[in-house]
Amino acid sequence: MLSSTPSKELRRLALSLVQPGFVGTEAPDWVLRRISEGLSSVVLFARNIATPEQVAQLTASLRPRTPT
Repeated sequence: MLSSTPSKELRRLALSLVQPGFVGTEAPDWVLRRISEGLSSVVLFARNIATPEQVAQLTASLRPRTPT
């Protein structure tokens, strides 16, 4: 019988294909959780950008959570 829950590998593969966006100048918790699960990228839009320094902080906050 097939499980209705996708395997961790299938989830990781799926997360490597999507590029979600989000509202705000800080990454929401769901983005940080998905990155730890294998999300490989996000898209930044004008709504995510306030200053060059803020964008640098935002992108730096996303990097350490990337799985090795």
